[in-house]
Amino acid sequence: MAHFILPVVMLLSVTCVLGAVTVGGVNFTLDKVAKAAMSAPVKTNFKPSYVAVLPPTKAEALDISRLTPVVNRAADQPTAAMEARTVFTHSVAVESLRVRSGPKKTMPQLFALKGGTKVNLLREERGWVLIDAGSGKQGWVYGKLLRPIEGTAAALQ
Repeated sequence: MAHFILPVVMLLSVTCVLGAVTVGGVNFTLDKVAKAAMSAPVKTNFKPSYVAVLPPTKAEALDISRLTPVVNRAADQPTAAMEARTVFTHSVAVESLRVRSGPKKTMPQLFALKGGTKVNLLREERGWVLIDAGSGKQGWVYGKLLRPIEGTAAALQ
């Protein structure tokens, strides 16, 4: 039996030593390769296989006004004379009024109006009012924070 145990012990010890040397060698080799790869400069001679070359074109051929419709924004904007004739129906009854993007208190605030600012009512929904504060500013406010302006009913008739 001793003849059998001694070769097995020697085989196991040699296998363990070789395994340790192999693992250590692999780790050492991988470490050296990683360091060499990080320190090596990157050189490429990459050239694209296709280069787009557009033919030269004369400026007259690039007449964009033929392709794009021209919109006169000044005609769409109300003139100062039209804005001056606007009759506001209500004013802000509190010191500062938050104007929101929708008819809920949780909606984001768009801008704020000072007390006494005159506005027009456009629509009412569940106590909230869509207002127009002039200059294209529109948003939602709680209706009870506005008061009617005296004499507007006579001016509107």
